[in-house]
Amino acid sequence: MSGDKNQSDFDARRALRETYARAARQREAQSFDKPHDWQHLQRIEKLAEDKRNRLNDDFVETFDARIAIARQTIIDKNGRQSLDHLTPDGRDRFNSDRINQEADRQVRLHHQGTLDAVDDAEFDAREILQKTAQRRGELRGKLTDSFSRSVDKSRGPERSGPAR
Repeated sequence: MSGDKNQSDFDARRALRETYARAARQREAQSFDKPHDWQHLQRIEKLAEDKRNRLNDDFVETFDARIAIARQTIIDKNGRQSLDHLTPDGRDRFNSDRINQEADRQVRLHHQGTLDAVDDAEFDAREILQKTAQRRGELRGKLTDSFSRSVDKSRGPERSGPAR
């Protein structure tokens, strides 16, 4: 039952991320007017995608080893003698299924945290690029306005000579 809730939370978080990514993409489209901005964005996306693919491949390849390490950590932690809750004689405090579930949960959460860090780094790089392009556009607008005012002949007296 709790696994379904965790999965639905995970799906909701993923849907929210995808919605936000689409909105960010639309905002970027308004800011990027130079081909090199789009090329830079594509490089950022490719690097992040390559990193995610490497992490996922590594996760699949080392999953069993990660589970074994997590299991051992859980067993070591729970195996320490504690006087808080004594178990009755002859009862085993270890439930193999629960240990396996917890190890799996920890390994998957750690992997998802790593993927989230890659997503956050990609987002930060995109934000920096978008703000840089936006500032460049604002500066270009200010320079154009200044130039237009300096060459605007409709203001002030005619400079081409005396009117005849």
